[in-house]
Amino acid sequence: MNRAVDIALRWIPGWLLLLAGAGKWMQGWRAGPVESIYDQWVAGQPWRHAAFIGVEVILGLWILLSRRPRPAFAALLLFWLLLTGVLAGAWWRNAGLDCGCIPLLPDGPAPDPRRALTVGIIRNLLLALMALLGWARGRRRTQYT
Repeated sequence: MNRAVDIALRWIPGWLLLLAGAGKWMQGWRAGPVESIYDQWVAGQPWRHAAFIGVEVILGLWILLSRRPRPAFAALLLFWLLLTGVLAGAWWRNAGLDCGCIPLLPDGPAPDPRRALTVGIIRNLLLALMALLGWARGRRRTQYT
């Protein structure tokens, strides 16, 4: 059971990050209208688009392939909390934009951006909780072995 939990704590965020990076790569950089918070962040700057993809892919590979995943879990925790803060700020300002974090859904603005932001915040908090749990399990394992 413990081995299954360890695998799930690494595979779920790792593959999610790789899929998000691949989705952004396949979608490509757009100079068109801003339809999401992600579009707003990378607007006019293709290097930001490439940098964000790079961060997602590096974090995904790091958590999947690391022999000592504790530092990767700490980096994931910071990453998810940063993204949660960005989404919470947009929710608080009632920005009218959805997240655009995982471009595996149909293009275009969400029918209810505030609801989409709420779902994104909850998703990121659950992923941050997974990272915290993975970090704590790694600490316990290294402490008693």
